Amino acid sequence: MSSGVEIGAALLTLQVVHTLVYAAGQASVVLILWSGLTGRPAALLKYALICIGIIVACRAVNGGVCPLYTLARWLVDAGPNEVVQDMLTPVWFNEIVTPVNVPFAVAGFFLIAWRSVTGRWSPRSSPVLSPAADARPESGRGIETEVR
Repeated sequence: MSSGVEIGAALLTLQVVHTLVYAAGQASVVLILWSGLTGRPAALLKYALICIGIIVACRAVNGGVCPLYTLARWLVDAGPNEVVQDMLTPVWFNEIVTPVNVPFAVAGFFLIAWRSVTGRWSPRSSPVLSPAADARPESGRGIETEVR
């Protein structure tokens, strides 16, 4: 990449991709914590756990640093102490992401593990008769629906 326009376009693309990856990771952390706290396993829980696992593995392989941040630093040829904006969020926000997310993800993971080992999950759904039960006297019962 030789021209500044190409580097700028590549950096913007990287920022968009990294912001989307961050959003997926953040949603995963919230879902894991919510499932652990409420005891109700969400349908997407296994995908949230896989997403966080992939993020942790990528950071571990890259020495604890996000590989997309490393790529952004390489694109702009940043110095050792130079801050690079690698997401479409403020730089100060990027610096607090990991210290805030890690405790929440760990707490959610341990709550899920505890609930799985002890079997303390809340029931997923319960059958409820709909108000249409009175509208259909010939059937003898109402329409069963699930409440989640």
